[in-house]
Amino acid sequence: MLPTPSGWKTGASSDPGTPAEETFTWSATLSYRDAPFSAPPQTTLNGMSPDDVLVEVFLWRPSPKDVQEGNVSQTPALPFTLDGAAAGQDHPGGDGSRWFQRRLGAVGQRQIDIWVFAGRPHPTTQQVAAAQSVLDGMELPTWPPAP
Repeated sequence: MLPTPSGWKTGASSDPGTPAEETFTWSATLSYRDAPFSAPPQTTLNGMSPDDVLVEVFLWRPSPKDVQEGNVSQTPALPFTLDGAAAGQDHPGGDGSRWFQRRLGAVGQRQIDIWVFAGRPHPTTQQVAAAQSVLDGMELPTWPPAP
């Protein structure tokens, strides 16, 4: 789902047998140490050097109940263009020492939650470009239509 630039590590976890058909993919310049679906990946974040970058993508099919109750985003999430000059957003457990950008929204009939971290409060141009290249190369899985 996410490309692996030279020197980066990547991983994925999915549970297509569940009603939500959740997938989780990450790509990073550091060794990943948290369990899949950890949000935020606190051990990983604590191990980031200032030059590290982490991109995480969560993708799932909303339940019929969530759709009926309007608990899903209709806002298209892609494309996601990072703005390195923007202030980092807050994330659970964040202390401002790492830049964080997040995009939550819809991709087709799925919901997607994208988290991008840099290991410093204000990312370098190179960090933003590296994370953007990963996002630009993202491939979404092809799933059958919702029942």
